[in-house]
Amino acid sequence: MKTVEFSKLERRVGHIASRRARLQLMQVPWDRFHRAYEEYIHWQAFTFWARAVVESEGCAPSWLKAILRKRCPGFAEEAARSNKPELLGLQLLPWIHNQAFGIGNIVKMNGRKDGQPQAPPLCSGGVQP
Repeated sequence: MKTVEFSKLERRVGHIASRRARLQLMQVPWDRFHRAYEEYIHWQAFTFWARAVVESEGCAPSWLKAILRKRCPGFAEEAARSNKPELLGLQLLPWIHNQAFGIGNIVKMNGRKDGQPQAPPLCSGGVQP
């Protein structure tokens, strides 16, 4: 197998990004990071399971839609508007990233007066600060 060779600039950018990520991680209390880490694994498993169901059935069965409505309010309605229901499994993970962890809501994190990130309450079971 061929080894990938990165340029000096690419290695430098990777080093800078790595350092920045470590510095940001050190600003998060350990117990909060650990809860988010554990929660992320559960959401990832849920996503893979839902995706497997959709792929094996060819669509989202009504019982799966009921589970999604309960665990991820708002997602089922968004997915119903999609013109490709077979992509539901692929659309779920980015939605969870956004709703349960606020990964897509970085701007909201900076808007609070106390400076603490705020997890959106849309996905039940999301990690709260």
